[in-house]
Amino acid sequence: MPSDKISNHSVDRALDVLVYIADHNAEGAVFSVIAHDLKIPKSTLVNLLASLINKNFLTFNAKEKTYYLGEELFNLGNRFVDNSNLLSSIERIMINAVNETKYTSFFGVLSGNEVRYLLRKVSDSLITPPASPQYALKASCTGLGKAMLFQQSYEQIKKMFDDGMPKITPKTITDVAVLYKQLQEMKVDDISHENEESSPGIQCYGTPVRYNERIIAAVSISFPAWISDTEQLQKIKNSLLQEKKQIERIISNNPSRWIYSNLK
Repeated sequence: MPSDKISNHSVDRALDVLVYIADHNAEGAVFSVIAHDLKIPKSTLVNLLASLINKNFLTFNAKEKTYYLGEELFNLGNRFVDNSNLLSSIERIMINAVNETKYTSFFGVLSGNEVRYLLRKVSDSLITPPASPQYALKASCTGLGKAMLFQQSYEQIKKMFDDGMPKITPKTITDVAVLYKQLQEMKVDDISHENEESSPGIQCYGTPVRYNERIIAAVSISFPAWISDTEQLQKIKNSLLQEKKQIERIISNNPSRWIYSNLK
């Protein structure tokens, strides 16, 4: 049987619960709400949560009666990252770009229609607070995300954002047609641009990272929105493109260690 057809109902439910609680980890998840939102019988959910707590995948705050992610999940995450030395090599390249531009560099991959940040390097001299990678952001409103949409057709992008594009700032694009037109214009120099669409006061250039001509990730540089000098903007673009080439070379030389997105 093909692997994409295999499904275990209990495992699926456990994973759904973990993802749900991860999405509500800041405030904690309540038992009755989990059961309602995921449509899991309460008798089943009791046992499932108990097993996850027993394995330290979840913790329970008895006073607040709320569930949170457990230590073992974070340990697994750390082991996942440690399996590859690519990130440390990519990080060194990002540090060079940050030292050169004095701004912030992000590196990440696409997860559904959102950006999953893998690395962020911030310049010590940066005064303007950079956009934070702590929260999942729609790819449509970030320079990093837009760069990873370059190879998508209009229909693919429309389907990708069938749940809508929330307006985070007054400048956030919420129309698929507008986004697609913008992407076509940006593809000319292989650099995406986002201007205060995800964070007020911040603009960003992004560029796709490719393996065998397929976009597998992206790298970006974020900087203050007030910067408009043509020469200065070109220097940021040049630094970004150099950063991208070096990252592509590292991944191309070590494809077996790339575990963050599909290379095929």
